[in-house]
Amino acid sequence: MYLRSKLPLQRIRKAMDQLRKWDLTEHPAAYVLVTEGDSVFLVQEERTVDLVRHPGQETIFSLANVFAPFENMQGRNVADFRRPRPNLEVKENRLGGWPTIQGTRVPYDAVAKLVAGGVEPAEVKRFYPSVEVPGAADAADFHREVVQIGGRAA
Repeated sequence: MYLRSKLPLQRIRKAMDQLRKWDLTEHPAAYVLVTEGDSVFLVQEERTVDLVRHPGQETIFSLANVFAPFENMQGRNVADFRRPRPNLEVKENRLGGWPTIQGTRVPYDAVAKLVAGGVEPAEVKRFYPSVEVPGAADAADFHREVVQIGGRAA
């Protein structure tokens, strides 16, 4: 369904034909298929293979590509998941990859809830001494965006 919303049916058919040519005849749901631009890619373990534009050509995708900013299907720009705001960061080994205030282990949402509850960004330092005003402001701003686009306010 997602591919169909992003690509013309002809390209999807071409991808399915390529799977059959390679004798990959499982149900399409058995494969991980992604799109980037005007092509369809088959993702298998550590490799990604183009099915449409350059059939058979392996492509390198990295987490940097996956988490980089992008425009969603509604035409809205989505934040860089590695650094959703200048004073927020995501590090894989810190809080399981949850966004934190830059240079701290303080979760962005803990600070955002304080600000939403009436605590001024300048007063957040009383609760979290390592959090500076710009970090508190960015946490509150990012939290508003998450809630606005349908995320949980929890």
